[in-house]
Amino acid sequence: MSIQQQVSERTREATRPRRLLGTLTVVLILAGWWFWLRPEALGGPTTLVTVTGDSMEPGMVTGDLAVVRKTGDYAPGDVVAFRIPNEAEQPPVVIHRIVDGDADSGYRMQGDNNDWDDPWKPRAADITGELWLHVPGGGRVVMTMADPLVAGATFAALTAFVVVLGGGRKDEDNDTSSMHEVDA
Repeated sequence: MSIQQQVSERTREATRPRRLLGTLTVVLILAGWWFWLRPEALGGPTTLVTVTGDSMEPGMVTGDLAVVRKTGDYAPGDVVAFRIPNEAEQPPVVIHRIVDGDADSGYRMQGDNNDWDDPWKPRAADITGELWLHVPGGGRVVMTMADPLVAGATFAALTAFVVVLGGGRKDEDNDTSSMHEVDA
């Protein structure tokens, strides 16, 4: 075995732990997403809500993102997202604060910027989740990314980036430069 082949073999062996570490990192990130951030549409506990209107100002304004998680344990003072009870088809999601009530009889709700209670009394089954994370302006980003043209362009750009980035790597398994050497 030539020196170049030995060096190539050692280099390949040295990169294995880095590749394994990279793979494990990706697996852990995906597992974390699956358990903590998986959307309700995929059976998960999380829902993304884009804030519209001024009822939760000054804490939340139009265009903010509210990440809510289903907990099943809601109390007065909690900010929750809920579907309007008895609404036909797909009811809109409202994010307001619980003022009073309980899971059985329904919760009395009110926006922080409102002087009146909501006309609805959602029960626990109507609640999508409790506010877990508030991202100012994040709802605009989510809405923009939901546009099929933007999503397609982003996917194409990321694919091109990966192809270009991956194209610069030398495939060590197909390295034929050592085949043309002659040992003396």
